[in-house]
Amino acid sequence: MLLFRRTLFALAVVVAFGPLELGAAPEKDDVKPTAGVRSALGAIFADEHVAQEALQIHDQALMLDEAARFELLSAWVLPSNDHPTLRMQCEFTQTCPAPMFDRTGTAQTEKSGLKRGQFTGGDLVSPAMDLVEVAARLNRLDEIQSVVDQWKPTSPED
Repeated sequence: MLLFRRTLFALAVVVAFGPLELGAAPEKDDVKPTAGVRSALGAIFADEHVAQEALQIHDQALMLDEAARFELLSAWVLPSNDHPTLRMQCEFTQTCPAPMFDRTGTAQTEKSGLKRGQFTGGDLVSPAMDLVEVAARLNRLDEIQSVVDQWKPTSPED
């Protein structure tokens, strides 16, 4: 099954970007798939692994400034040429992660006042919730509402 997915992905890359010659790396600006190609890639992979990406997208968005965070989250959550669905996936953060140590060997839990054995983590995170939060701070909730209002679900799962 894994070999099939890798082959399918390789085929999708060739369809999207054309065959790449060895030693001739394309320029970043040269590699822009068309809307039709992006739609085809979305149909091939059908948001199959999106649920596994929610925490990764959440963490990636936290490292960006608010304007870039809004752009990343709206591209990932809201329907577009890349995917016709409204992505509402959520995940829980790791519970009771191992304490991180600084260079002096002092655990961060000692600095934060947490007691040994105190429950931490297990927070519900969702890129959709992050998008609404950052849009509210940027006064851009109306943009999200207009996209959602225009969206037409394509299947009962949507």
